Amino acid sequence: MIKNLLLTLSLFFSLIHALAQPNEQISVRGYKGNRPPLRKNAYLELPLGAIKPQGWLKEMLLRQKNGATGNLDKLYPLVMNERNG
Repeated sequence: MIKNLLLTLSLFFSLIHALAQPNEQISVRGYKGNRPPLRKNAYLELPLGAIKPQGWLKEMLLRQKNGATGNLDKLYPLVMNERNG
């Protein structure tokens, strides 16, 4: 009985402490989180260039760039004419 009472009290005080904390703004170089009363975003956008491919993914992206995807205007002139991309 006393164990349950102590557990309940500790949970109650933990909740009070968590609610008393000020809302912290999370910012990542140029990206700010939502301001109160909006809730915080679970995910923040990363700035361009924050993620660099390595290993297998980097190799596949280079192959695409050097292959048909990267040379579409040369391979398919009828599709990629002056009016398009």
